[in-house]
Amino acid sequence: MQNSLLQFDELDSLSAGNVSPRTMKALQKCDVLDKVAVHVLPAIVDNASRKICKPGERVLVAGDRSESMFIVCSGKLKCEVNGAEVRQLSAGDSFGDVAVFAYRTWVLHREHAELLGNATALESLLTRTADVICVEQSVLLVLTVQDIDALFKTCPRLVYNMWRIGMGQLRQAALDGSEQARSGLSTISGLHPLLAAGWLSKVGSDDVLAMTEAIRPADLPSRHLRPGEHVMRQGKLGDSAYLVTSGLYSCIVDDAEVQQFGPWSAFGEVGLCARFPAMVHKCLPEGTSMERLEEAIRNCRARQADVVCIEEGDILEVPCEVLAVAFDRCHRVFANIFSRVQNRFLETIAFACNDAKTALACLRQPRSESPQRLMASRGKTESPPPKGRYVNPRRALRQRPESGSTEPSSPAHGHTPAA
Repeated sequence: MQNSLLQFDELDSLSAGNVSPRTMKALQKCDVLDKVAVHVLPAIVDNASRKICKPGERVLVAGDRSESMFIVCSGKLKCEVNGAEVRQLSAGDSFGDVAVFAYRTWVLHREHAELLGNATALESLLTRTADVICVEQSVLLVLTVQDIDALFKTCPRLVYNMWRIGMGQLRQAALDGSEQARSGLSTISGLHPLLAAGWLSKVGSDDVLAMTEAIRPADLPSRHLRPGEHVMRQGKLGDSAYLVTSGLYSCIVDDAEVQQFGPWSAFGEVGLCARFPAMVHKCLPEGTSMERLEEAIRNCRARQADVVCIEEGDILEVPCEVLAVAFDRCHRVFANIFSRVQNRFLETIAFACNDAKTALACLRQPRSESPQRLMASRGKTESPPPKGRYVNPRRALRQRPESGSTEPSSPAHGHTPAA
């Protein structure tokens, strides 16, 4: 396949970590990849497969099911509905975006599919509604939902772009009279943001149903933000968490951006967790001292970052008092939230508490590492060697307390015997 691609046009050649100038130009023009960092584009190319189309070839057929999207690198294609041309496609254009958007929505909610309402409405969005036919020989990048799902986890800008384009196309299709689009929009608007945030993962169906009925999005404080407006300010006290329903937000620590949040994500969990120190303690390794942790945990109620809107959108505020009801019903909900931020949480309190440093180190150890041994060795200048480890007799002699004998003893099980 690579050889035929080179024969077609050397400028369209692609290889791992290397993108041709023509392809790079097409990617930077593509709306799906708008403002995506340049260093991310080679990863997108590496994840994609390539397809060369000849004039007259049908790339998509109306009525077929597909879970892929396409980016045109070069050439020309046309889009037909019922035999009538409705759009031309050239380098930088994409098609099939709605299918990927619908599938991503399904993936985030499939664990509790019983709450999807009209799930068939989402599935119907995977059915192609138009024919796409090659007009001039073309090179396409093909991204399956599996290819792009890995990128969603590391590139919130891509998540935002896909959400913006997918919702925009569905709204336009609904205005044009598409019943399929209307049903899809109705289903998506009825989804509960707690599910997409992952807070209810591995929670029983009965508990999930009770919580989603008790915590209704319509009852939560909401904000519509424009670029430049702050959601949170570093140093200010706060114990609410936030759910992103649309838009894109930048997390800034000491004037440097460290993260972004797109649709279907959440932030502010560190301040939220700080309100429940006893629950935090339950999530930490055995042996962690609650007495020494408590004061440091309270300090986490001061926000550790600014969060600023960079693309217009909406967020929902979830006060800690509201989530306390869910925590009382099922501790797993708190464990889910804490697991998402435990490293950031412990890094924050580690500045004021040695037990937090030890807990953080323990959580980063392989499973074979003993939390009890880590806790026992805290504060010592050097941990004893594990059993089976050879200790040089000369070194053992130097480490022994002075005594009348200078004769080194043979270490037993890796430990130097007492003098």
